[in-house]
Amino acid sequence: MRLAPFTAKQSRLYLPQKNRDIAKDRWVQQQQTKTHQSINDAPFPRMIDFWFASIVVAAGDELPLPKKVGGVHFVTVGPNKSDVQRFPDFWAQALTLLAVKTWGYDNPACTEPTEVIALGNLFAEVGSSPLLDALEQSSDMASARLYVLADIFTDKAAVILDRYKKNAF
Repeated sequence: MRLAPFTAKQSRLYLPQKNRDIAKDRWVQQQQTKTHQSINDAPFPRMIDFWFASIVVAAGDELPLPKKVGGVHFVTVGPNKSDVQRFPDFWAQALTLLAVKTWGYDNPACTEPTEVIALGNLFAEVGSSPLLDALEQSSDMASARLYVLADIFTDKAAVILDRYKKNAF
C-alpha cells in the first residue's frame, strides 16, 4: 500500500466546538489570545496535538464512530503557507492503520490521505470528550498537567495491552 504525503492536499480538521474551546482554554500551550504556557500547565503544544490524542483515546477505547463529523473546523493541514504543514509520519501511519482496521485492507480510501484524515476527524469527535473528562478528573494543583496526561495514557495502554494479551503468539 503506497501512501501520498498527508500534507500534499488540503484537509480540514474538526473537533466538537465545546471540546475545542475547553481544550484551547485549559490544555493547549500556543494560542494567539493568551501568553505562551509551559508544557506543565498545558501539555498539548498545538490544538492538532489534542486532536491526535483524542483519536488515540477513541481508538484505544474502541468507541463507536458517528456517521458524519459534527464538529467545527479548527485548522487545515496542507501545502499552503497558512496550513499546518507539520504532520508527523507516525500519525499518518497510525491513522492509516485505523483506516485499514475500520474499512478493510482492500478499500482504496485507505490510501487517500484526505479520506484517512476525515476518518481521523470522526475518531477525534468521539475521543475528545473522554479525553477531556479524564484530564479534568485527574488534574489537581499539585501535579503538572503533563504528568497527568502521561498517567492517563499509561493507564489506557495497560488496559489495551491486557485486552489483547490473549492474542499474543
